[in-house]
Amino acid sequence: MNAVLQQFPEKILVIKLSALGDFILALGAMEAVRRHHPSSHITLLTTPPFVDIARQSGYFNDVLIDPRPKFHHLQHWWRMFKIFNGGGFTRVYDLQMKDRTEFYYHLFLQKPAWSGIVSVSPLSCSRTDLKKMHAFRRHQVVLKAAGIEVKLPDISWFKSDVGFFGLQKPYVLLIPGSAPSRPEKR
Repeated sequence: MNAVLQQFPEKILVIKLSALGDFILALGAMEAVRRHHPSSHITLLTTPPFVDIARQSGYFNDVLIDPRPKFHHLQHWWRMFKIFNGGGFTRVYDLQMKDRTEFYYHLFLQKPAWSGIVSVSPLSCSRTDLKKMHAFRRHQVVLKAAGIEVKLPDISWFKSDVGFFGLQKPYVLLIPGSAPSRPEKR
């Protein structure tokens, strides 16, 4: 085993794959996981658009990319299988809470403690109304079942060069968009 990883008492995987707004809403949960496990090695599994934000946050020791393989892409599934079983993860915080990530649980040979909607884990949340909740509230409820309190995150680290907009300080940047399939979110 890598000597650097031996210094961490626990290896944790956080899963958050989806759209920008949902990723931003999960920052409070991500910060709460880091606060609850300050000396653990925490890895985020996400999609390419969110790698830079995740690294900039400082919440994670490592960031892995989920290619979101189609069912018939066996090579990608084999890669996911190797990531899950070679990572030594003892705990998973599933902030995505979808069928895809529930399936990921079944790829682990040694089942980690799983916080999310996988009903067989003692850290899982059994509430049936989770999908109707606002994403931030859903993270609060699910992580509370794992003993973690989620608050609004400190995002003072969240910086980007917006000089090309030619804005004068102070300013606020609003992005009132959403997926075309979800106009009610606008």
